[in-house]
Amino acid sequence: MKNQSLEILKIFVDTSKDGRYVIIDFKDFFNIESEIELNKGEIEIIAKDLEVNGYIEIKFINDDSICAKPTKLGFGVIEGYNRKAVVATETLLSQPGQQKSQTIKNIGIFIVAFLGSLMGSAVVLIIYLMIKLFANK
Repeated sequence: MKNQSLEILKIFVDTSKDGRYVIIDFKDFFNIESEIELNKGEIEIIAKDLEVNGYIEIKFINDDSICAKPTKLGFGVIEGYNRKAVVATETLLSQPGQQKSQTIKNIGIFIVAFLGSLMGSAVVLIIYLMIKLFANK
């Protein structure tokens, strides 16, 4: 779902906490923090798209407002989005220390693997030289 659609759906969910129809002025949609400013026609298109996809039910759209209510699916999308945002924030807050220790572990694993491959190569070389030495006698 695009950010603009998600933000418009969020306005409907935040305004209609109990799932009833609410009337929202178009000017309330103009305050959305988005990279692209939306006009009335674009908001109508996004609202109708949300309705087609089952996120809201539109009762009417007039010159300056939309009357609609979010569906269970709409509430679920916003709840899931909020939950993901909380988890992402918690992950970012807890990550710096973990990243440093993970980097140290990765370096340690690399060194052990590198030294192991050198020792394995040395053992194979010694066996090869011993076979060559005994084969010539």
